Amino acid sequence: MPGFKVLIIHSANELFGADLVLLRVVDTLQPAGWQLTVLLPNDLPYQGELERELQKRNCPVRVMPLGILRRKYLSPWKLPGYSWQLFRAVGAVRRLIKTEGIELVYSATSAVWCGALAALRAGRPHVWHLHEIVQKPRWFSRLLAAALNRWADRVIAVSRPVRDFWTGVQPALANKLVVIHNGLDLPFYDQPRDRPADRAALGIAKDEVLIGCLGRIGSWKGQEFLLDALAQLRSRHPELKFKCLLGGGGIPGQDQARADLEARIRQLGLGPLTVFKPFSPDVRPWLNALDVMAVPSLRPDPFPTVLLEAMAARLPVVATNHGGPTEMVVPGETGFLVEPGDVPGLAAALRTLILDPALRARQGTAGRLRLEREYSLARFQESIRRLFSACLSLAAEV
Repeated sequence: MPGFKVLIIHSANELFGADLVLLRVVDTLQPAGWQLTVLLPNDLPYQGELERELQKRNCPVRVMPLGILRRKYLSPWKLPGYSWQLFRAVGAVRRLIKTEGIELVYSATSAVWCGALAALRAGRPHVWHLHEIVQKPRWFSRLLAAALNRWADRVIAVSRPVRDFWTGVQPALANKLVVIHNGLDLPFYDQPRDRPADRAALGIAKDEVLIGCLGRIGSWKGQEFLLDALAQLRSRHPELKFKCLLGGGGIPGQDQARADLEARIRQLGLGPLTVFKPFSPDVRPWLNALDVMAVPSLRPDPFPTVLLEAMAARLPVVATNHGGPTEMVVPGETGFLVEPGDVPGLAAALRTLILDPALRARQGTAGRLRLEREYSLARFQESIRRLFSACLSLAAEV
């Protein structure tokens, strides 16, 4: 439906998983003639990476208070203050909907609540995109599920595990919820690169196997779990030649996670085996240098973008056996799944891949074929266009 005006509201101004998905939504709708406006939050000291990418696309973007629901607000003594932030954001967004003639509101993550309430007050259809599995606190899971069911015309789940979790909390959501897997722009990842040069830039010798763990730094992402497995490998199999690339950044304004991880590396004596790099908007040099990708999340990772990127780069994957990886990884065919926190299991899977370059090649090739078959960008784009158009058609009939 070219020409329709859509307001997109997001909870961050970075270039991690959900941020990249938002860009793919913009790249899907804007070239087809949809008129988009994107709202981004200003409550954290972001560097503005997402804003810059949107500006490159000539997509109108505003940075403003949006009352984003952060985990730090999920306590009885902080919710009242957050409620006032949300109230003000709802009013501002509702006024924008009216003045700009917005016809559909799209909340890009479940942390965005102002869009749902503003769309309800303005009488506009609302699409909510679920990238999250929120197991605790349980009362909040029930509250969010109820809000999704009441204040969304359609709910997008990024994976079947995400769908199954939320319909388990609120069965009525099954009538509104559709699974749309994120896709990748494969030509972007297939641009030729110099592998020896990319490895040399990281200090990796020709005979060393490079294990990667890329993405946001945080306790639930499992970087310390991975470090414990690497320490066990070094202790029990000193003959193995490997290194680990830790690439990514923490939450803006919260530097303790990185400091804690660096301290853990020193404590385990893994400094010589670890390459620690800050966030980069372009991970292709890292992907090109890697031999194995590790996704060791301790909580269910809904549909990790880094796993898709590993598949695009023909890398075997070792991931934890919950959340999105359970449908993304075919054990023994495209990688391995290990139980969360199982240090010996993770170490054993990594050792198998370190010792067998032919297995790494087979699993990496199988992962790429699976990506092309199941998680193509074309399929994502067609699903997004169809869902947004159907949502607008239903609203027009009311």
